[in-house]
Amino acid sequence: FGKPLPPNLADVMNREYGDEGFNNLFRTVLQTSVCTLGRAGQYLEDASVALGLGPIETGATAGHLECNIGGLMQSCSESAARIVYNPTETSDFQFHCVGCETDIVTLNGQRVLAKAGPYPLRDCDICSVGSRVFLFLCTAK
Repeated sequence: FGKPLPPNLADVMNREYGDEGFNNLFRTVLQTSVCTLGRAGQYLEDASVALGLGPIETGATAGHLECNIGGLMQSCSESAARIVYNPTETSDFQFHCVGCETDIVTLNGQRVLAKAGPYPLRDCDICSVGSRVFLFLCTAK
């Protein structure tokens, strides 16, 4: 769509998703009642390397970000979405788009917009934040 694709795109995608195209590298555990998901910016990546920590891992905490979605730089903002533990009659967790309008956040294939507020999040719902698609698993009952 206008711009040519980088010549190493196939290599980048293969490193990220493997030969079979699976998303097996992405795992995180909610450690607090609020989990902010987004793509760590270049300054966080640079700081992590400068401090001797190496690259920020997918699913890891980085600065104010509880879950780095990884993937290509600028695939979404640093604070694109949140998962919040806030029990209601319909679900124990809520899913919010909290980033800018250009962030692509979905729940079960439907776009989630910041102005729409929180959406109920249930076990086995399919979420996406930027270039990352994942299954929400809730084992606590």
